Order: sequence, then structure tokens, then C-alpha cells
Amino acid sequence: MGFLLMRVVFIGPPGSGKGTQAQLLRERLGLVCIGTGDILREAVRDGTAVGIKAKPFIETGRLVPDDLVNDLVAERLQRPDAPRDFVLDGYPRNVAQAKALDSLLSNLGIPLNAVVVFDIDDRLVIRRLSSRQRADDSEQTVRLRLIAYHETANDLVRYYESRRLVHVVRADAPIEHVYIRIAALLLPKDL
Repeated sequence: MGFLLMRVVFIGPPGSGKGTQAQLLRERLGLVCIGTGDILREAVRDGTAVGIKAKPFIETGRLVPDDLVNDLVAERLQRPDAPRDFVLDGYPRNVAQAKALDSLLSNLGIPLNAVVVFDIDDRLVIRRLSSRQRADDSEQTVRLRLIAYHETANDLVRYYESRRLVHVVRADAPIEHVYIRIAALLLPKDL
């Protein structure tokens, strides 16, 4: 991008549109999308060491342990081709992961610029995800994922609020409206 360095975390339940918005930021602003769900599924598919360890958690809808996810993200952000502009989708999911991320980014000299919180009703999430036809999106699995999300989300948002990074967007609006709101939050006002 050149004119703008952006490092953004998306926080929201599964099915809130984080992945869709991350892709729009990639296409329109050149940000790299680092979706931990996608990275984990790829690691499982490819049979990597992390993938083998993560597979039983993913298949049963349980959260992958922090150390595995932290290692996966650290590996991605320390590669020679690591992006300087990125959106983290699905990570961190709790305060312990946020602190690990802060430490990693501090060591790399690339602090976060913003945290976007996707606000959406659980009933809409269940409707959205149950129609996706993915093995990890059965209604029961989605409900388990929502319970896990809500157990840690409030503390995580408070952690980032204390650092004045949080912006809340209504994720039940049309996709383009959500994108316009996020872009308005992230882009400098003089562009």
C-alpha cells in the first residue's frame, strides 16, 4: 500500500462477517487477511504438526489451545514474506492470546492500529452458519462456538478498550454498509 500501515484485529462471533470484511479490505486496500480458522483448516488438510494436534479440536467444535494458535500466528508473522499490513480474523480470542500478540508485535516493531468489534445477535449467527454446509457449522457446533466466544469476548474487548483501540460496528447491516463503516474508521480522514 505504501501510504498507509494498518494492523487490525477483528473480534466477533463466528458468522458475524469478519471473513467477508477482511476479504474486502484485502481486495480494496491491499491488507493481508490472516484468518486463523483458514490457517488451521489448511494445517489440518496438509497434515502439518500443528494441524495434526488441532484436528480433534476442530472436528468437535472445541477451541484449539492457545499455545497452538499462538505458534501458528507467530510463524505467519515472522516469515520472510510476512505482511506489514494485515487483518487478524479470529485471533486473538482471549486476553492471554492478546498479550502474546502484543509481545510478538512489539518485538517485530509493528503495533496494532485498531480493533473492530462485530456486534450481532446470536440467532442471526446461527441462521447464517447453519446454511454454510461446512462440517464445523452444524447448529450444535455453532452453539458451542458461540458459548466459547462469549466466555472470553467481553474481557478481550475491555483489554483493547483500555488501549483505546476498539471500534464497534453493527454486523447485521448489509455487507457494503459494514465495509464503508470499517473503512471510515481505518482510513485517514484526508484521503
